[in-house]
Amino acid sequence: FNIALDLVPQVGFVPYNAGMEYEFGLNFIFAFGFQLGENSILSVNVGTGPHYITAEIERQASGFIFSDHFNLAYKKRINDLQFGLTVGIRHISNAGFEEPNLGIENIGIGVSFAKMIN
Repeated sequence: FNIALDLVPQVGFVPYNAGMEYEFGLNFIFAFGFQLGENSILSVNVGTGPHYITAEIERQASGFIFSDHFNLAYKKRINDLQFGLTVGIRHISNAGFEEPNLGIENIGIGVSFAKMIN
């Protein structure tokens, strides 16, 4: 069992209303890892961080927001290669600083690949 704090920058571009909107921010994510075997780990990750979005939609005002995360990740190492699969939920809202503030929920699926360098 291990615990890690990851600081993860995020930038996103979204085509919206015949234009391009964007989001950027920094996530502080606590990763709780459980060793399943000699070369595999399952982790539960929770975190939050400040972000900025340019799109204003019915549910959420543009500007400063918080991005909250919960996800499960599985990583498997084979020799000097590591493969990963992550599934999670994200909620963004501005903590009531500006209306509307109904928030936006996303479901995310991620695949990762890494080559270990000695």
